[in-house]
Amino acid sequence: MHYFDHVFPWQFPYHNSHSRTGNRGWLLQLLTKRGPLYHAAIGLSSLHQSATGGIDESYLQDQKVFDHHSTALQELCEFLRSEKATEFHQDEQLLTEFLACSIMLLSFEVLRGGVSNWQPHLNAVLSTIKSMSPASFIAVDSNKPDRLCSPPKSVTQLTNNGSSGGLEFLFVNALWFDIFACVSTGGTPVLPYRSWLAIEQLKMQDVMGCHNWALALIGDITHLREWKHDMDKKGLLSVRELVSKGQAIESELEEQINILYSRKDETCSRYHTTWITHIFALAALVQVHTVVSGPLPSLPEIQSTVQRAIDLLTAKPETCSLQGIVWPLCVIGCMAEPRLQYFFENLVSGMATEYRKLGNSSTVLQILKGCWDLQKQGRKDCTIAMSELNIHALLV
Repeated sequence: MHYFDHVFPWQFPYHNSHSRTGNRGWLLQLLTKRGPLYHAAIGLSSLHQSATGGIDESYLQDQKVFDHHSTALQELCEFLRSEKATEFHQDEQLLTEFLACSIMLLSFEVLRGGVSNWQPHLNAVLSTIKSMSPASFIAVDSNKPDRLCSPPKSVTQLTNNGSSGGLEFLFVNALWFDIFACVSTGGTPVLPYRSWLAIEQLKMQDVMGCHNWALALIGDITHLREWKHDMDKKGLLSVRELVSKGQAIESELEEQINILYSRKDETCSRYHTTWITHIFALAALVQVHTVVSGPLPSLPEIQSTVQRAIDLLTAKPETCSLQGIVWPLCVIGCMAEPRLQYFFENLVSGMATEYRKLGNSSTVLQILKGCWDLQKQGRKDCTIAMSELNIHALLV
């Protein structure tokens, strides 16, 4: 099937098939039901084939894209209007199918550039699961909140049997989209990301390549940014407190980066997650410096971090795709000094050429160039630039 052979690896270039979330049997089982998820997958696959095929093939696939995508949207809307939509908390299979279909539709928009129509799908996912407690799916020892006890029988069935085995995989996706949408919206995550990321069984690196701690700190930076904005608006901003909060995040990022490389005899897969997590952590450092000191590429701390990122990107493992790191490339590249901008322009231009019409590499390039132009007029970072350029991109 084209989806499993070509599209899934594009969606999840760092997915670890040997991990807890590595078995895709749950997805195949749901696809055989030929419901909205099936049509969403066929529509996404057809779009992928259209982008990679010839002119004649493209025309035929475009019609197939329209037919299946429209059917998926129609059937999903009908489902949400039905009584079954109220049974998510009781029916794990229904919840799994709904989340999988919504995330498939999100990926459809990302494949087209990720600049429009993704918000309703993400909002539907987040509004459905935001009130769900992690303890509902993975048992947590109430006496030791930082330690996890063994899942009960029902959770074991959830993660190992049938279509419900995909819930962990889908929750990882939802967290990922929620956190990285913030650079576009300028807001904070909807989900209680700290609680979810503290769950040992939810390993972001097994699906997205990046360790949980980096995601948690990136989420914290969105709250720091919001706090700064609110305090400044009220005339109550304490620079001393802002610096203190920023330094706490910076220190934890640097400490965790050092820990990344303290492990010995890493496997190829683990080295990839180390490298990927490192580039996300450097992007987070750029963000926290930008929030605390302002979006000034000439600042020494920003210059230093951008250079560290360039050195890391230059040493990229040959077998590691750049497809999954568009967010850090955009965040870091936007704060590159003019003398370093060519590096990011060449890198992202190469990605856009390699991936042809697939994904949002071209969108990132547009944001980078737009941000660099806007910086000639004043202080701009990735989020400010996207707002002024009217580009509402989901950078995943």
